[in-house]
Amino acid sequence: MFNLDSALGVEIQADRLILASIKKGLNDRTLQNHLVIEGFRELPDAQLISQVRQFTKTNGFNRENVVVGLPRDHVIIREIEFPLEVEENLEQVIQFQVEKLEPSEEESSYHDFRIMERDEEARRIVVQVAMVRQAYLDDYLKLFRELDLFPASVTNSGQGYRGLVASGTTGLGGKESSLVFRIESGQVEIVALGGEKSFSSQTIPLGEDEATVEEILRKADSFISGLEGQIESFSKVYLTGELARGLYDDFATLLGADVELLVKNVELKRKAISGRELDELLPAVGLAISRFGRAGRIGLNLIPVGERVVTSRASFIPSLVLSCMLLILLAALGTHEYFQTVKLGNQIDVQVQGLQNQVNEAFRLRDLVAAQRAELEELGSLMEGRQRSLLILRDLTERIPDDSYLQNVQLQGQQLTMQGYSDEASRLPPILLESDFLESVKTNWITTDPRNPGKERFSFAATLKP
Repeated sequence: MFNLDSALGVEIQADRLILASIKKGLNDRTLQNHLVIEGFRELPDAQLISQVRQFTKTNGFNRENVVVGLPRDHVIIREIEFPLEVEENLEQVIQFQVEKLEPSEEESSYHDFRIMERDEEARRIVVQVAMVRQAYLDDYLKLFRELDLFPASVTNSGQGYRGLVASGTTGLGGKESSLVFRIESGQVEIVALGGEKSFSSQTIPLGEDEATVEEILRKADSFISGLEGQIESFSKVYLTGELARGLYDDFATLLGADVELLVKNVELKRKAISGRELDELLPAVGLAISRFGRAGRIGLNLIPVGERVVTSRASFIPSLVLSCMLLILLAALGTHEYFQTVKLGNQIDVQVQGLQNQVNEAFRLRDLVAAQRAELEELGSLMEGRQRSLLILRDLTERIPDDSYLQNVQLQGQQLTMQGYSDEASRLPPILLESDFLESVKTNWITTDPRNPGKERFSFAATLKP
C-alpha cells in the first residue's frame, strides 16, 4: 500500500519517537495517522521494530518522502562569513571549517551548507553550516534501516516549523517573518523564520523557576539581537509546546495581538485528536509537509551525499504501463473467439500507441537516473583519489592563522602552489614549512589587495617531501 502524494515525518526526542503520516490533497493536507512511542530507547529492538512496521504497514505513504528531525541540541548550526573570493572553492573551505569545529580527529561529523547571503558590493558571502556527529547519525541511520525506513532527508526538528509556515496552505503566511517559541519543561527552542529562505534556531535551558515570559524573553534577547541584518522585524510570534498555553496570556500582554498559538493556525484535516495532541505532532507534521512543493525542499540535509536516496518515481510509469497491457491480455484470454478477432488486435495496438509516449518518457527518466548514479560513483572514486591532497590541505589550513585564507591550491606531482589572503602574508612561509608534508616553501609574490584594505594577496610555491 502506498500513496505518491504522501510523506512521513519523524521527530526524534530525548525519550520519544514521533511519526506522522501526511497525505497531500488538491487544496489541503490530511493527517492520516500518527504514532508516539514513549521511552523508545529502552524498548527491546524487536518490540520497537514491530510497532513501527505495524504502523507503516497499515498507513500507506510514499517511502521516498521520509524526513527525520534530530533534536536541536545535537545539531550544530553556524552562520559563517567569508570573502567572496573563496566561493569557487567553497566546498573545501567549508570542509576545513567543519574540521576545526570538531572536538577531535576521532569525532568526525556529517555536514551540509547553503549560501544565505551573497553581497557583491561588500565582497562577502554568508554561509549557513549544519553539522552532526557522525557516530550519532550513523546509529540512527542503522536503526531506520532495521525499521525498513530509508530517509530522504535528515535535519533538525525545528525545520518542521519551517515546513508548516513555508507551505503557505496551512493558514500561516509563508513569506512573513515570524518567531516560534517551543516551550517545554527544561528548555525553550526558538526558531526564526525570515520568509521562505531564512532559517535560524537555538535552544536555551529553562529552570523550574525560570518558566516566565520575562525570563524567556531575556534569555532569547541575545539570539534575536544576533539576527539583525538578516531579519529586520517579525510580524508574528507563535507559541507551541507543553507550557505554551499556560504562558499565552502573559506573552500576549507583553507583545500584543501578534502572539498566537501555533496549533490554532494550522489548517489540517485530521481524525478526532485534541489540540494538545496535535501540538506535540507539529514538528513531525511539518517535516512531512516539507516534502511537498519547492518551499520545503531547500533545507539542510545531513545525510552524506553518497548515502542519500535517489528518487525513482519515474519507475512507477513502466510498471503501470505493463500492468495495463497485462490486464488487456488477460481479458482477451477470457474469451477465445474475441481474442482471435482483428478488432481486439486493433484495440491493443491503439492502447499500446497511446501509452508509447509515457513508456518512452519513463525509459528516458530511467536512463537519466542511471547516468546520474554513474556520475555520483565517478565523483566518489575521484574523491577517494584526492585523499592525500585533502590531508595536505587540511594540514595547511589548520596551521595558518584565522586572519588568513587559502583561495586556490594546485598540486602537480611534487610541486604545490597556493594563493590566498592574509593580514600579514610574510609570516606564513615559516609556519607552512613546519608541515610534515612540505620540504621547502618559497614566496612567488606578495602584494596589497586594493579591494580589501588591510589584506595582502600572496602566492607561495612549495615542494612536497618524498
